[in-house]
Amino acid sequence: MENHEITRRQSILDIFEDFYPNHMKQDEDEEKEVVPEPVCNNCTLFIGDLIQLPVSKIQKNAVVFLGRPVSEVHVFGFVIRSAAYGDCCIYYVDDGTSCVQCKFYPDESSLVGCCDFELKDGAVPEGQLVHIQGRIHIIKGCVVVIIKEMDVLKDLNLESRHVIFLDWLYKTKYHITELTRAENRIAKLFRKPS
Repeated sequence: MENHEITRRQSILDIFEDFYPNHMKQDEDEEKEVVPEPVCNNCTLFIGDLIQLPVSKIQKNAVVFLGRPVSEVHVFGFVIRSAAYGDCCIYYVDDGTSCVQCKFYPDESSLVGCCDFELKDGAVPEGQLVHIQGRIHIIKGCVVVIIKEMDVLKDLNLESRHVIFLDWLYKTKYHITELTRAENRIAKLFRKPS
């Protein structure tokens, strides 16, 4: 059975080599080119983990996650407080692990054309489930998310799906096996009563 597996893998490599010959062959004298990791990462995180990450010393307005600077983030949670100020709206978003301040600048977002969210009569009402993609800013040592895109979600089942997705993401893609503090708080919410 092992021989069958080896021949199957070899046939897959042969097919790959036929389609991509330059990727499979490398001169022995030629050194491998090291592709630098991107400086700007975009991560989906629990808010509790996001606000506890150390500030990057390499890149301005970024935090360090798994040894890399992260400057953009996806967060998902309920708006627990909102306020409209002169040129921006401030939302406090809570996903059950912690709360983060998110700022929305309608003029700035509409100028760069990266925001699908239309601001009507001030702010999103409290209690709304939202998905936010934004840039990280460090203001007085605290993480603040500057909103690029904001979706107001009607289906409350999306919250539990998001928690399950993040659990999968942490274990398989981020390779974090131990539960973080944020995951421990969420796990308590979804634990069956004894």
